[in-house]
Amino acid sequence: MAGPATPLSELGAQCEDERARIRKNFEHGAGAKPTLLALCALADRSLQQVFKDALRLHDSSKEGLSLLALGGYGRRMLFPFSDLDILFLFANEKTEEEFRPLISEFSRTMWDLGFRVSSAGRTIDECKRIEEDNAEFHLALLDRRFVDGDAALFEKLDQRILPPSERQARPFLFSQLHRLTKERLGRYGNTIFHLEPNVKEAPGGLRDYQAAYWLRQIMGDRKDLRGSSAAEEQLATDAVEFMSSIRCFLHYSNERNDNALTYELQAGAAEKSLGMRGGMQRSASEWMRIYFRHARTLNRQLLRYMDEKTATPLSLKERFFSAARSVTKTAPPVTGDFAVRGGQIEVLNQQALSDRTLMYSMFVEAARTGTPLSREAERSIAYVMTHSELPVLNQAIQWEMFKEILAGDFPGVALRPMHRLGLLMEILPEFRAIDSLVVRDFYHRYTVDEHSLRTIEHLQELADPPDERGVSFSPLWKTLDRRDLLIFSLLLHDTGKGVPTDNHVLGSLESLDTAARRLGLSSEEEAEVHFLIE
Repeated sequence: MAGPATPLSELGAQCEDERARIRKNFEHGAGAKPTLLALCALADRSLQQVFKDALRLHDSSKEGLSLLALGGYGRRMLFPFSDLDILFLFANEKTEEEFRPLISEFSRTMWDLGFRVSSAGRTIDECKRIEEDNAEFHLALLDRRFVDGDAALFEKLDQRILPPSERQARPFLFSQLHRLTKERLGRYGNTIFHLEPNVKEAPGGLRDYQAAYWLRQIMGDRKDLRGSSAAEEQLATDAVEFMSSIRCFLHYSNERNDNALTYELQAGAAEKSLGMRGGMQRSASEWMRIYFRHARTLNRQLLRYMDEKTATPLSLKERFFSAARSVTKTAPPVTGDFAVRGGQIEVLNQQALSDRTLMYSMFVEAARTGTPLSREAERSIAYVMTHSELPVLNQAIQWEMFKEILAGDFPGVALRPMHRLGLLMEILPEFRAIDSLVVRDFYHRYTVDEHSLRTIEHLQELADPPDERGVSFSPLWKTLDRRDLLIFSLLLHDTGKGVPTDNHVLGSLESLDTAARRLGLSSEEEAEVHFLIE
């Protein structure tokens, strides 16, 4: 029967009071996770109350209509000014038409209460079909969560309708998510090291975590995907909490869904020791280095899953020919501790990596041929470098081997993963001064270390110029004498920006002095690099 609804003014005041309480708790030290859960619980309660009142006013029952939370709201990661993604699930077209006035009133009321409702409506039959021009909807549907309405209808969708269609659509969903992710990363230059990063969309941001989570769901519960160590999972959990704290801080600071971590807000976050355990005060540049460490964790996790392949069921004919090939064709024997497979360098003997000479020889091969290390090879190296049970052999690299890496046709292919893994700073500790260093000026888009690595990568592109502007310079790169000295000077040329000096060039020359003595450059080689830096 129809009855009096809860007054909108009363509901509105309750919502505002609860939002203010949640914000106050966050600003007084509550973590991101309890903040997001509290915001989600507020949305759930409000939605259920408004839906209940709407049913009463329209003298309707829940039968034939379910309200589902999707996307971040479905994952219970609702940020202060984020949209409320809702799916209205109908039993059929007739109930969709009958509920149309109720849904219109429901949506207006939710907006009046301060919720940014982003809704879609589908019948249960429509949910069976995969819309190839709307992959985003099907990805958001992976995070579906029942909030109110016809529970039996949701159970039918969740347990009987979607599982088989989602299994069948795995290759499509994987390829679409792969494409969307590559396009997004490309818009941000495929690097985490932006001076004012977007903590949601940029590489290393929360969208990387979300995409990695979806990829794991799409690829199913495969044994090879459960290879993440407990330490890696904890790093990812810590990174999500850190990034979520920043995003809450940005929303509250900007009073809107603005996720750009500007210089001004970097200083504010550092002053509050945002996301830091123990509350130790840090400068903005020191705090940003912690940001980039967490961003690297999330980006590396995403890229690992993007390298995977979906498990597509084979037909009987395909299984037959696959079995025949395995019998009649034997792979060539592989010797050594690493090999090139599928266009990537793979580690065959992880324990042998404790010998740095072998480890560096992999990067010599990468620089010589342009063959990148696989994500699993990087994980193997990272494990060996962070676990002390394997004694390190030949840790001190000499100039003769390092210059082989620098003199290759593709030095950036080696130096980029060496920097990610901390090997570059092990060889060249002077580079640590500019690791993830933010310097505010009008001339640079990236951190100082990223600027230096990109310069090297742009030079190596001259071997096969991406456009006509580089064609005339191509012979210079291919025939350059002592390419190693040019690349070495580029690695060191801005290291002075990370030391306390009025003239960063003098600081960079001091870095050269210590590096040249330690590595064993000749006086002529040091003089050449000195000239290039100066």
